[in-house]
Parts: sequence; structure tokens; C-alpha cells
Amino acid sequence: MVVFIGCNLHIQAQDALAEAVYLSNQGAYEASDSMLAHYIDQHPQRKYDVARAWYFRSYNLMQLGQFEEARSANDKSIDLRAQLRTMDTAENFLRHAQIDLRAGLYDQALNDAQQGMQMLIENPVLYAELNIAAAHALYQTGQSAEAINYLQTAADIIQVELHPKEALFGHTSLRIANLYARMSIYEQALRHYLSAFSSSMDNPSRGKALILSWYVYHRQQLQKDKSQ
Repeated sequence: MVVFIGCNLHIQAQDALAEAVYLSNQGAYEASDSMLAHYIDQHPQRKYDVARAWYFRSYNLMQLGQFEEARSANDKSIDLRAQLRTMDTAENFLRHAQIDLRAGLYDQALNDAQQGMQMLIENPVLYAELNIAAAHALYQTGQSAEAINYLQTAADIIQVELHPKEALFGHTSLRIANLYARMSIYEQALRHYLSAFSSSMDNPSRGKALILSWYVYHRQQLQKDKSQ
């Protein structure tokens, strides 16, 4: 009976976190954050899950524009994961980089991304995303050539580690394409938008990739006309 009750409580705890993540994915960041804050207060002994809850809170707070609070929440997640010696902290450094990019702290974002890359990472998408974050930071500080190197690394990682029809391949390709487009490197942007469109993403994401591929194609033609 004790084992059954313990398992039931574990399932309930996981369900609470899953519900908070669902709300966040729907854009209900305040509701999600409130649920996560309550979870942290109610389950201080569940350190692994509390570390995840702080990590999820950092995303909500970032989306709400509360960058200092987001970084503090992410730091709490890092501290707990360090105590538990988990292998999850690389994603925390990606979150730090994302927060700093939003806040315009580009040098700090680059440092965050590079710290994350120094850790043991088994998830190829996480490693690709760290490279994309570094590329974004470098582009914002005028180091476009170095940014392209990081973007190419991200593209190589997913090309080798993921199947082109996987949704994660498509979503990561979309992020790579977006940065190439911002850098006015339209040929590469078009290639990655088309890769994203061909993957198994949800229909809205595929539609976005298709629309953006048409946009960068026309920008590419204008760029060629001007160079002639």
C-alpha cells in the first residue's frame, strides 16, 4: 500500500509539471508560472522535479520580459542540479543564453552558450541550439564570419544526427534559416527553410517555413539584381 501511494504521488507530481508545460506552450505563461511556483512550495523534497520546475519557470519569466527573475529561476535550477550531479545543466546554460539574447546582453549570451558546449551533451538538438545561440550573439556584435561558422556547425549536427523527416530536424532548421535570413544570406536561408518545410513539423510551422522560403527567394532575386 505504501508503495502504491508513493507511485501515485509521483504520477500526480509529474502530471502537475506536464500541465504547467502545456499551459506555457499555449502561451499562458502567468498561469503556468503560478502553477510551477505552487509546485515548488508544495514539494521541496522532490529536488529533481523542483529543479525542472525552476527551469520551466525561467522560460515563462523570459517570455513575460522579466529577465532578471528568469535568470534567477534558472540559477536555482542549476544549483539543484549541481547538488544532484545530473547531466542536465547544459540546457540551463542554453536558457541563460536565450535570456541574455532577449535582454540584449550579447557578450554574456555568447559566454553562456560556450559554457554549455563544454559540458557532456548527449542530445544533438541541444548542442545545435547552443551553436545557434552563439551564432546569434556573434552576429549581434558584428562578428558575422564567426557566426556563420557556428551556424554551419549546428546544421552539420542535425544533418548527421537527425532524420530529415523528424519534427526536431524541421524546427531546428527553421531556427537556422531565420538567422541566415537576418544576416541576409538568402541562399542558405532558403535551403534551410525548404528543409524545414519537408520535415514532419506541425502544419502551422510548415506553413511558416513555406511563406518564409518564398520571402527569402524574392529577397535573393533582388539581391542578385542589385549586384548585376
